[in-house]
Amino acid sequence: MKRLLKVYIPMTLLLFEIWIILTIPSDELLTSVSIQGNLVIGFLASMLVAVISMHFITYRSIYMMFNPINWVHMIAYICIIIYTEIISHLNVAKMIITGKIHPAIVKVKTSFKSEFGKSMFSNSITLTPGTITVKCDDNLFVHCLNFDKNDNVKVGLLFEKYGKRFLR
Repeated sequence: MKRLLKVYIPMTLLLFEIWIILTIPSDELLTSVSIQGNLVIGFLASMLVAVISMHFITYRSIYMMFNPINWVHMIAYICIIIYTEIISHLNVAKMIITGKIHPAIVKVKTSFKSEFGKSMFSNSITLTPGTITVKCDDNLFVHCLNFDKNDNVKVGLLFEKYGKRFLR
């Protein structure tokens, strides 16, 4: 019963609010039959998703989600990802034009303990152009187009430094 009150109901309401924001046009009134049907479908879908995901969400993850400090860390991490994306796009374009490609599979050590942290870290690396995470265990194995030991270490440390604050 506690889990129902702490996780299920807030999750259903949050998902329903997101549904409303994403699906209801601002210029139509809520008296329309199609919008009322949309609200019913949205509420039922929100309940279903909350039931399915309720077992994966813990009190700690809810605390982390609504902690404003974690939002600041997440925004900083997203800025780092965008920065590395831009630099990587330019580097990949330069490699294509010049033809200087030295592919390699590199072992990247990670200090993340949770599966969520490891998967977000590996996804961040995979999103970066010219790299893809091949294997994700205690260490990551990453295929990169141009192996330069200093660059790969710097990017890995950058992701880990800013990511460990909210991924844990």
